[in-house]
Amino acid sequence: MCIRDRVSTQSTGMRVGMENTAKTEKRELQGVCLFLIALISFIFTSYLFLFVPRMESLEFSWFSTLFSSFMAFMFIFNLYKTWSTPPGSVPNEWEQMKIESGSSLPKCDTCGTLKPPRSHHCRRCKKCVLKMDHHCPWTSSCIGYFNYKFFYLLLVHGSIGLLYLVITELNIIIHKERDWIIIIIFTVTALTTINVIGLTLFHTSLVFMNITTIEQRQRYREKIRNRHRYNLGVCKNISQILGSNPLFWFIPTHYSINGNGCSFPTRKVTRRTCPKRSKGQQPTENSLNVTNESVKVI
Repeated sequence: MCIRDRVSTQSTGMRVGMENTAKTEKRELQGVCLFLIALISFIFTSYLFLFVPRMESLEFSWFSTLFSSFMAFMFIFNLYKTWSTPPGSVPNEWEQMKIESGSSLPKCDTCGTLKPPRSHHCRRCKKCVLKMDHHCPWTSSCIGYFNYKFFYLLLVHGSIGLLYLVITELNIIIHKERDWIIIIIFTVTALTTINVIGLTLFHTSLVFMNITTIEQRQRYREKIRNRHRYNLGVCKNISQILGSNPLFWFIPTHYSINGNGCSFPTRKVTRRTCPKRSKGQQPTENSLNVTNESVKVI
């Protein structure tokens, strides 16, 4: 066999191996997503058939049924929206416009496209994602600019629903029954609730600061302590992610969210500077005048 045939055979083998690895990773991610759906379905179904019938008040049992069913529906719906909504990639029009205007922007080392601010290359999706937060194995998708709200609402609705289940289940265990099946289901629910609430609190802090998981990790690694330049204040930070209308903050829709994921407003601070004077010199009227300089904080 000649050298050219050997190289061709090796290249074909490497390509087939990479394709098989990608297919295996995709199946694993889909399996994790299905496991999450099965776990939530098991928790809420067990609650409806084992805990609700043991409630003394009929009105409270009806309320618990409707409330838990609504939260389970919102959780599954937000999971579907997170999975089905593309996180956002660099549009061709934006890239061409930046090239024509002569703007100096960094290029991705992997795919070679111009990288807008806050975008990163996802090795699993094999493309640059706008305002990438992370690649989530639970939803089998990348979390970026266009689906982060659905991911956050997934955590919020899941935390509220699971916390309600834990409180009512604990009340039944303390005052009525302590069957081993009931205790096992309560333990699974409690452990799931602790993990989901912890993740929700973490991403709530990110929303309040208008920062992504990747940016937070970079700042922690580089030991940066100053205020993030995209931090516009709590209210404006929330509106940047959940929308400008508070009525739609907890509704899984992109209504009232303005932006394309390629550019973001940054805050500016005003720094006061005073002219220097020699030692012992008394301040004069001219030396008391200050000048304002707008400085962009990184």
